Amino acid sequence: MLKPWWRSKTIWANVGMALVAVGTEFLALVEFIPPEQQFIARLSVTAFIAVGNVILRTVTYEAIGR
Repeated sequence: MLKPWWRSKTIWANVGMALVAVGTEFLALVEFIPPEQQFIARLSVTAFIAVGNVILRTVTYEAIGR
């Protein structure tokens, strides 16, 4: 059985993670994050996104519809 796309945890998690990633870039622009810590911040966000996607894929059982 297909579920509506808006009930997909994977989609909403990716939307949230994209906002966090974009936010991290904006924080770097306004120098909220010291330059020497920006690489670690970006790396952490990337790792968080990757791990989050793997976890969500392992708990997803239903396909989504249109």
